[in-house]
Amino acid sequence: MVSPEALTYDELLDHINGFGPFQILNFILLCIPSMISALHNLSTEFTAGNVDYRCDIPDFGREPYSSINQTTLMDIGYPVTTDLTGQSYYDKCKMYDDSIYSRNITDLDVLLAKNRTVVSCRNGYWWDRSVFKTSIRAEWELVCDRDWIPDFMVSMQFAGILVGVQLIGLLTDRFGRRIGLIVSASGFFMVGLAQAFAPEIITFIILRCLHGLFSGGLYTVVFVLSAELVSTNRRTFVGMVLTIAFSIGLMVLALLGYFFRYWRTLQLVSILSMLLVVPYFWITPESPRWYLIRGKIHDFDKLVKKIANYNKRSIPTELQEVIETLKHDEDALQELIEKEKSGDTSSVNVFHLFKTKNLRWRSFNIFFNWLVNTVVYFGLSLGANNLAGSVYVNFALSGLVEIPSLILPLYLLEKFGRRWSLCVSMIVAGVMCSVTAFLPANDGREWGEGSFLSSTVFHDSYRYSGSDIN
Repeated sequence: MVSPEALTYDELLDHINGFGPFQILNFILLCIPSMISALHNLSTEFTAGNVDYRCDIPDFGREPYSSINQTTLMDIGYPVTTDLTGQSYYDKCKMYDDSIYSRNITDLDVLLAKNRTVVSCRNGYWWDRSVFKTSIRAEWELVCDRDWIPDFMVSMQFAGILVGVQLIGLLTDRFGRRIGLIVSASGFFMVGLAQAFAPEIITFIILRCLHGLFSGGLYTVVFVLSAELVSTNRRTFVGMVLTIAFSIGLMVLALLGYFFRYWRTLQLVSILSMLLVVPYFWITPESPRWYLIRGKIHDFDKLVKKIANYNKRSIPTELQEVIETLKHDEDALQELIEKEKSGDTSSVNVFHLFKTKNLRWRSFNIFFNWLVNTVVYFGLSLGANNLAGSVYVNFALSGLVEIPSLILPLYLLEKFGRRWSLCVSMIVAGVMCSVTAFLPANDGREWGEGSFLSSTVFHDSYRYSGSDIN
């Protein structure tokens, strides 16, 4: 008979098929929340997308000004300024004093006089609605002296993700992965729905922060539950496919954005997709490993038998005897729990990263890498719509280019190891991004290559971090 101390969860998974029909079915289902989370994590690229605008001058819509050609009209109404590169453009936040236009003056010498008074926009703004019919920027006039608000909104979302990963992580450790999934998915849906009806920007920012909280928690729960349902040798593959599902979500977002160009409609349609997850509240299994490390041996036994039956496998008699022994031998159960927890990080806190000089050096090195890689990765992803061409095609391509970049690290890690694959990818990605400074504005060639490599580096960092800090 196998002693209780010799039993491990991973060994048991091997006997009941660690990647059988049961795991595959549940993993496919868990890919859907990963894909949906992408619809909202970067949805502001369309709901708060960049819209061309300028000061609105109502008089320009009537005679005699309506018959003047557009270039002359722009010279009449708007002062010219220059950017840091020396390029000239019409100021979007300033206009010439429009009191003169109400006098129906037609003398261009007067209308184009150099001593005209420059004032801030008096009549609101004119918006180009050829790409986005409505947007958060236009509805709440987040331009000129308020143009920092959309960026602040994104920062608050990521602050929410930072908090959510910790809070939902603690929740799943204490009450189970399934409860964590239910709480994060429910909060994600309710907050996302509320965003579609936000009356003003402050409320929207608060909701966006809460959205980040539940979004970060949702992805974490999905990742952990997927990994704990499968055998050890399949966990890298599972993590890669979950991220591919996220990338597919980005492409779906571009498609929805193309067909739904009113921001509240887009927000509503995309969040309603979360209703697909409602059945998960009843059909998603708990993590067998969580049952085991929490000492819930009866629930563990019941779920393991269910998995074995679905996978058309049988639990070896000696292992079943061990499970029966654990139901009655509290000491043996505690020894097994401690053995399982020895590879678990739930009892480890951030201060363990600074215990020794070697750990401190590795930790700060990886912290810096994460800082740089995250800034570059999200900077390129969020900047895709600044490229020339269709914002929808550019954004879809930014999601598409991630898929091969997720597969490439598997080959690089196998061939060259974690350190060399990460370092070389970062160097090449840095060179590609640097080259963009010498290309014409909105040139997308090096952006595509930089985006591909930055995605490779970003996702490779997960694997490197987990193996290097120990």
